[in-house]
Amino acid sequence: MYIGDEKLLFNGKKLPYSVIDYWRVNLSELLLNVTRGGFAEFLVLCALDDAGFNALTQSKTGMEAWDVDGPEITVNGFRRRSRIEVKSTASVQVDTPDEKEPISLQPNKLVFSIRPAIDFASSDQMPRRNNDLYVFAHYKAERKSDNILDLDFWDFYVYPTFKIEEDPVVSEQKTISVRRLQMLGISPCKFDKLYAEIRKCLDEIENRFSSVKDEIVDIESL
Repeated sequence: MYIGDEKLLFNGKKLPYSVIDYWRVNLSELLLNVTRGGFAEFLVLCALDDAGFNALTQSKTGMEAWDVDGPEITVNGFRRRSRIEVKSTASVQVDTPDEKEPISLQPNKLVFSIRPAIDFASSDQMPRRNNDLYVFAHYKAERKSDNILDLDFWDFYVYPTFKIEEDPVVSEQKTISVRRLQMLGISPCKFDKLYAEIRKCLDEIENRFSSVKDEIVDIESL
């Protein structure tokens, strides 16, 4: 994992171009869907780090079956790191015409992917929802000039995956909207409450699977 000040090399000599120059050229526009998604994951990591977890040391390739390794959880008798999938949506896009601002989309137009995915580390290679919970991040700004770094513009919805799987309608969907989340009784939270909502969701998951009485193994052995 790079930290940004590493230089390009040629003939064994350092050139005046660094990794941070590459990031500036290719990753600095956070309104793009792909970079906004990665930024939303970063915000979840920051919330965990702010709660005392050393979360910012995580390094992902993008090929993993979930986005964030969260706090420990006991599921089906095994203690392990929780598996968090982060999805994002936004009202305003980088290519939104200026004359159409401000943009205010209805909740049913703001959607997140809940599509099953393949865990390439698994043996069967079957698409499934491999995570324990979702964090749905909504960037609510209505103008491109608004500051995406201002967390007052962000709402977060936390929802356990088992509730999606057990819902005969939602489980068959590839996306879920802000409107559907609201209908399910999920209220948004702000950044300072995000960890508390994740912890509450993990407690709900543990209670759901508490009937399993198998031996609990230490997380370090998994």
